[in-house]
Amino acid sequence: FQVDSVSGTNIDDLAGAIMEISVPGQETREAAGARNRHVAARLIEEILGDMLDSGPGSEAIDRSLSRGVSPYELANQVKKRMEGIWEDL
Repeated sequence: FQVDSVSGTNIDDLAGAIMEISVPGQETREAAGARNRHVAARLIEEILGDMLDSGPGSEAIDRSLSRGVSPYELANQVKKRMEGIWEDL
């Protein structure tokens, strides 16, 4: 959920989430799951970013673009492959 301090949107939800995870030994299964999901997503994002900036992904991007593949088509191809990977997990 997104919090907006100006309008006060979701402030109560934020406070509740903080209380759930700030009491040692009292973290709910839902809060632990959300935290783990967030950590996994950030790690995946960081790994993919590294691969695209300087790893094999960077080379693949350069090859595709030099063959005339548009950035949009390249992104769509990557998206389709990633969807297949997620289905296999």
